[in-house]
Amino acid sequence: MQKSMRVPDLSLQLLEYPRKDSQDTELSPYSQLTSNFINAQRSGTDDKEVLADCTHSSTCQGRLLTSPTSPFPSSFTILGPMSFLRSSSAARFFIGLFITAGIFTYYTHSIPSLFQMEDDPAPGPIAGIKVSLEQKTTSPPTVIVKVTNTNTEPATFLSYASPLDGLVLQLGLLSITPDGASAPLEIPRLEVQRKWPPAAESFITFAPGETQQQDIVLKEQIVSQESLGAKATVQLKGKWQAVWAKAKGDISNEALEKAGLAEDAYSGAFSSNELQFGVTA
Repeated sequence: MQKSMRVPDLSLQLLEYPRKDSQDTELSPYSQLTSNFINAQRSGTDDKEVLADCTHSSTCQGRLLTSPTSPFPSSFTILGPMSFLRSSSAARFFIGLFITAGIFTYYTHSIPSLFQMEDDPAPGPIAGIKVSLEQKTTSPPTVIVKVTNTNTEPATFLSYASPLDGLVLQLGLLSITPDGASAPLEIPRLEVQRKWPPAAESFITFAPGETQQQDIVLKEQIVSQESLGAKATVQLKGKWQAVWAKAKGDISNEALEKAGLAEDAYSGAFSSNELQFGVTA
């Protein structure tokens, strides 16, 4: 005996969408599809016929997916054109929710990588080039910058904006924070126009284990003694513009002219230790 089947009222309430208005009795595409499906189930019509009926109906555009293991599917999915989706506020809500989740996923995966770039290992020979600061004198306040090549091969770098640039202080590479201050001093910076391509003497080669250094004098006209106070903390930070893991004689003239744009050149950040130094009048 074939068992009769009663459609739960709850299903009808969930699937039935409001009509267009109180005077228009035409069902919406969603309601029409639901009605066709329920009527087909009551009459024993194959669900494929419902699909065909919906396909050729001007008021029902969609596709019905049912569970083959259930005699009467309590839930189903309707897939249709954008005109149908725009007719449903619930559909618009879930589409917006999906887009928001996608954007959130993109940014949570992409943005942290941007902040972690500085923590990545320095490329090529840069990791083996160490920069350090020492105090030389307190009056005038003078700091010694030392650059050491700890690599097992020679290293050559462009001196522009490097720790051995004679304009380190004026270029803003040296931060000076007086004792008790919450931020470094504001030091006037110079806009420098450098010769390009760089001259041969602008490239410095270090043998393995070699150290080169220069003095940075905190001149009164640049950094007043009053602003420094009795003691301060200094640190050198910047970026290597071009570094090669070879002696200058082994670098082609074309590569030297291109500097940081050369295929065999590396660039990357440098940072010294934080040095606390005293100042005397």
